Amino acid sequence: MIHLGFDIGSSFIKAVMWDSERNQIVARSSWPEHELPIRSDQPGWAEQDPSMWWDGVCALSTMLLTTSGISPHRVEAIGISAQMHGLVLLDSNGEVLRPSLLWCDGRAVDEGKRIESVLGASAVSERLFNSPGNFTISKLAWVVRHQPDLVPRIRWVMLPSDYIAYKLTGSLNTTACSLSEAMMWDLAQGCVHESVIRTAGAQPSWIPPIVPAIGNQGTLTTEAAHRLGLHPAVRLHFRAGDQPANAFALGVDRTRDIAMSAGTSGVVYRFTEQAMFDRTAASNLFVHVDGAFGQLLCVNGTGIAYSWLKKTVFPWMSYAEMNSLAETAPVGSDGLRFLPFGNGAERLFGNRIPGAGWQGLDFNRHGSAHLVRSVLEGIACSLTYALDCVRDRSAEPHRILAPRAGLFQSSLFCAMIANLTGCNVELHDTDGALGAAQGPLRPAPGRSSDVVLPNPALITHYEAAYVAWKLTLHHTLK
Repeated sequence: MIHLGFDIGSSFIKAVMWDSERNQIVARSSWPEHELPIRSDQPGWAEQDPSMWWDGVCALSTMLLTTSGISPHRVEAIGISAQMHGLVLLDSNGEVLRPSLLWCDGRAVDEGKRIESVLGASAVSERLFNSPGNFTISKLAWVVRHQPDLVPRIRWVMLPSDYIAYKLTGSLNTTACSLSEAMMWDLAQGCVHESVIRTAGAQPSWIPPIVPAIGNQGTLTTEAAHRLGLHPAVRLHFRAGDQPANAFALGVDRTRDIAMSAGTSGVVYRFTEQAMFDRTAASNLFVHVDGAFGQLLCVNGTGIAYSWLKKTVFPWMSYAEMNSLAETAPVGSDGLRFLPFGNGAERLFGNRIPGAGWQGLDFNRHGSAHLVRSVLEGIACSLTYALDCVRDRSAEPHRILAPRAGLFQSSLFCAMIANLTGCNVELHDTDGALGAAQGPLRPAPGRSSDVVLPNPALITHYEAAYVAWKLTLHHTLK
């Protein structure tokens, strides 16, 4: 049978049509042609209209049916992978009350600090296992405090994946995975954390009923089936945040496996055998799709930095041409260092905003190749820095598994990650959309034929470049 998987990103909506009997992709596409707009009325703010996500899902469904020639009656199930930590508010009629505050929206940091202060350190470390930080619960507290006229109209609090599930099935529900991403889940007790919700000025009754992340979550409404070009018997069988879905699709099963991605933001993700509280708040613990725990470290400014470079500095070049140009510059970019942290508050640094920019620019030595390579190296160094935070608390990683997507489509970037981390980098032709499509029928992923190994001749050069980059970062953070 045929399954559809949708990955709801803040830049693009991606979709995959997967044949479960042949275990192969039938068709895949993305929407729109250019990146989705993000509204930013003030520095650090980031909002989107959730209706754009739904429009993208509907457009992609009909697009894949047309491209593949597959009969709609062969489509059996749908899965959702979506951007994490966003806030979607609905009224009693199921209508959106305001634009969604996105994962990268940094306005609610102070609200997170207030919630943590009221709850107390022990309640945070022993029940949430995370600082509220700038997550969904803090965004909800910001709305309650700064837009009080909306509060009487709030009936449901959802994450992006929950909203798309609602649009598909007409059922208002959520998952433990979503609530843990939102900092509304008591990881110790395995239930909704009502105290943190009340501390945010919200009501526990705003939380929809909870359903499993994997399994039958309802079938399409007549209206949804019409818009998607499908029949109403199609069921929703998977729902998760994009990073757990990505790790699920990659088959990250062992503690020493690391999942890494570099799309708009960059993520380091691994499983942990037990719940733990990271007192630095650099990493966060969430409920994984299968009920286990996933430890996640996020760098907001990765692929978006490279995208900015292309659009603003090299608009006439393709990414492939930029990658080729970067290869002509030496490791370390002749001392030119780049910090990619220009996409909002970074949890890795206690929700601070170090900012983005170059240091060491020499007009007599540096040219276009150095600019491009330094941005790639800055992104790779930031992900290595995130990985070092995990290394400080566990055994050395066994390998890095990454989807052949985003910056991992660049052989140079893959080599940078391998040489900076000292790990083999295994590339797989999968992503969150495919993991969502496969859902509970996920086959064991085949071993990748594309493995990037560290180059012993270059490792010392990368080590020196990484040390210099960290010195620049630490000077900036002072």
